[in-house]
Amino acid sequence: MNPRILLPLVALTYGVTGMALLFAPLQVAPWLGFASGPALEAALQLGSAGLLGFAMLNWMGRGAVYGGIYGRPLVVANFGFAAVAAPTLFRMQLADSGHPVGWTLSVIVAAVWVAYGWLLHSKPWLPPES
Repeated sequence: MNPRILLPLVALTYGVTGMALLFAPLQVAPWLGFASGPALEAALQLGSAGLLGFAMLNWMGRGAVYGGIYGRPLVVANFGFAAVAAPTLFRMQLADSGHPVGWTLSVIVAAVWVAYGWLLHSKPWLPPES
């Protein structure tokens, strides 16, 4: 996948999800398969901080060189996040019979995991000369 397409799409997905979890955590929680709990709001808002951080990281790095050793910290960070988030989201959806929004987000994060895995092991992708 072309990083010029991947990074802004992932930034948008993480940014929208992070904003929703920041400003409406208790309304979004049932869609993701979270059960109510006393610390749920704070936990989801802390999670939104991570998502918003990754969104900014991807947005700011969208024009750099990726693949091989280039851009490896950004690619490895995104790959690691998705490698933990995708199975966790799928497990939550399977345990609670899932909500369509939760399943959709799970599939998107799994696709991001695969895309960053491919980018991690691909040859360097150089942006076109301007």
